Amino acid sequence: MSECSKIEWVVLDAMGVIYSIGRDVENLLIPFLRERGCEAPDDHIQRDYKACSLGHMNSDDFWMACGMEAYDGLDCEYTFQHNLSAGLLPTLAALRERGVHIACLSNDVSEWARLLRRRFRLDRWVEKWIISADVGLRKPNSLIYARLLGELESKAENCLIVDDNLRNIEAAAKLDFQTMHFNREADGGAVGQFNKLLEMADLIETSCR
Repeated sequence: MSECSKIEWVVLDAMGVIYSIGRDVENLLIPFLRERGCEAPDDHIQRDYKACSLGHMNSDDFWMACGMEAYDGLDCEYTFQHNLSAGLLPTLAALRERGVHIACLSNDVSEWARLLRRRFRLDRWVEKWIISADVGLRKPNSLIYARLLGELESKAENCLIVDDNLRNIEAAAKLDFQTMHFNREADGGAVGQFNKLLEMADLIETSCR
């Protein structure tokens, strides 16, 4: 990485960064299924979710694999559990004011990812969405980061990856991305982490002048 690598793109993870709940399979999906009578073992749900998040099945196929009836509105019912992280929207606005582009790189199901970004009108801020099910790759596979660079038409050193999963951060750092571990357990919670992100962007911008 060069001594001064200006941030052109901030690339946010979805679950645990853009949205307030991380580890969504354990914290949201499995409880959601259990409340509706699903008796499939946790490891089977995890397996089928991973297949769905790689685009090997659609959301209707996933619900049926879990023994559910894939009725209209089930995807909306599930995704309605998500909320935006505190401090996200002011941070997105501040980044755009600084001339920084915003992208999302997420392991997620295509249908759920689209519903969430429409619900919260995130396309007004986030210019590029790279969703695992759409590209057939999941983080921390290095190929999804290569796909990201192709979509952004940028260099790794000019992109700041923000993720709550250390494995994803470590994989990105090995590929020369700038990285920030989004640790909402730290003092200040999510708001504190977004403030840290803006401070990083400002420090890097200042050092590159």
